[in-house]
Amino acid sequence: MKRILKYILLAIVVVVWYGVFYRIDPTTPIQAFFAALFLSAVSVMIYLAIAEIVRRYKSGEQIWTWQEEKPRKLPLWYRILSKIFR
Repeated sequence: MKRILKYILLAIVVVVWYGVFYRIDPTTPIQAFFAALFLSAVSVMIYLAIAEIVRRYKSGEQIWTWQEEKPRKLPLWYRILSKIFR
């Protein structure tokens, strides 16, 4: 049942975006459909990112995990030349 509701929600998002683009220019329904698909994917990704942040905040996990900086590796040409001209 939960999976069906997810598909219904996704279809509603696509239809709403399609309605927005079709209302802007009714002479291009195919372009409006593809724009709606693209922006629906973006909208769903933003929703999932916000849901993940809220889930981590409620469970007390770190929202952002810091990565230690790694020392920068010198370019290959510089390493070769420094070995030649030591």
